[in-house]
Amino acid sequence: MEDNSFWKTIKNYIHFKIFIGVIALIIFIILLIIKIITG
Repeated sequence: MEDNSFWKTIKNYIHFKIFIGVIALIIFIILLIIKIITG
C-alpha cells in the first residue's frame, strides 16, 4: 500500500513538472514572437 501511494506521489510530481515545463515553454515562445515582431 505504501509503495502504491509513493509511486502515485512521484507520478503526480512528474506530471506537475511536465505541466509547468510546457507552460514555461509556451510563455517563452510567445515572448520570443513578441520580441521578433516589435524588434
